[in-house]
Amino acid sequence: DLIPITYQNSNADVKAFVGRRGGAVCTSSNANKVLHWAWTQKGHVLFMPDQWLGTNTALAMGMPRTQIGLWDRGGANVESLRDCKLVAWPGFCYVHCRFRVEDVEAARARYPGARVIVHPECNSAVVARADATGTTTGIIDYVKTAPAGATIVVGTEWHLVHRLGRQYTDRRVVPLRRSSCRTMGMTTPRHLLYVLEGLLAGNPRNVIAVEAETAEWARVALERMLRLS
Repeated sequence: DLIPITYQNSNADVKAFVGRRGGAVCTSSNANKVLHWAWTQKGHVLFMPDQWLGTNTALAMGMPRTQIGLWDRGGANVESLRDCKLVAWPGFCYVHCRFRVEDVEAARARYPGARVIVHPECNSAVVARADATGTTTGIIDYVKTAPAGATIVVGTEWHLVHRLGRQYTDRRVVPLRRSSCRTMGMTTPRHLLYVLEGLLAGNPRNVIAVEAETAEWARVALERMLRLS
């Protein structure tokens, strides 16, 4: 009586695993919608790979902590998880796990009256101490609609915070702390240009090939998400 849900930022074979078993992909923006659907299919959800996105989404939906469990890769006690409607895989985003409650307290002391918004991949203690939680899109909208002169402290990938600060100069946008994603930084405008020029020339570059059956089932999981969205 369990259905698997996986975050979009996971490998094709993980998506295929989920697709074969009736599950779906989700993003941080639609995780609550996908979870709501999943509980109409089965009594329990295995949410992977990010334990904090799954936990924080379930808490925001009103689920008590007693119904949220964490899978133990070293030897899970299945009986202890029987009453858990959501079982989270013990994974995390290293960028967002760097934020601590102490960072929130320090930001409030440094910027009296500031509003603090953090990504739902931060741990639950940080989310509880913040004024708001938002996905990447939610954070952008939060800063966009803030009044001129406001100070917004943002707990997410540093480059996004830096860009928002340059874009909205009539308000102060500062990072909760500087935490950058090395993987995202691997792709530069020069890489993008290289791929686009290849497409224009009819010579696709950096093509990723996925085994046909893996691609088929991964696509099933993605299409389930798209229908829900």
